[in-house]
Amino acid sequence: MKKIKLTKKNLILFALLAATAIAIVVLDQITKMMAVRAYEDGKLPVTVIKGVLSISYLENLGGAFGGMAGRHVLFFVLTVLALPAFCVLIFFRRNSGNAGCFAVAMMFAGTVGNAIDRAFRGNGFFNGGVRDFIATECFGILDSVFNVADISLVAGVALFAASLLFFDKDSLLADAKRKKSAAEKEEQPHTEREDDGGESGQN
Repeated sequence: MKKIKLTKKNLILFALLAATAIAIVVLDQITKMMAVRAYEDGKLPVTVIKGVLSISYLENLGGAFGGMAGRHVLFFVLTVLALPAFCVLIFFRRNSGNAGCFAVAMMFAGTVGNAIDRAFRGNGFFNGGVRDFIATECFGILDSVFNVADISLVAGVALFAASLLFFDKDSLLADAKRKKSAAEKEEQPHTEREDDGGESGQN
């Protein structure tokens, strides 16, 4: 069995990822508490950009951006499966590139942020309402209310996809460049031999 070796660089990366995830969760919870307080004081909603963005308050019983309302058992199962899966993914991609690892840390933090609401703000099993307060209106198209945890989740998914395509050492772009470079190296000796043959014929 191959021994798993962790380098100092890996440990520093893990520490930075943990700090990032903790910071996002703390920011998520603080902003949610501020939104609740502002709502209870009658200060919400507040329009930021008319017809586009406002600060409001809504307790969401569904998933990110309001989907799948009321399926608390499903959310619990997904959370229990997702959190260790994120950790395993970070561990095995620790040497592939930082972008993908930070993306997974963002997804981890977003999952934890909303799981805290579901676990501690309900009167039953994992059925608490998630506190949403950022409302996008988009003139009646794609209207949604969400929070910092949702942003972290979606941004993490987008960054992870980008890392697989462009940024990481084993990305599709990096793999294509390696294949192109290898093909050029294979063609180079053939070209040199053809040139040598042409020169010999002229002599």
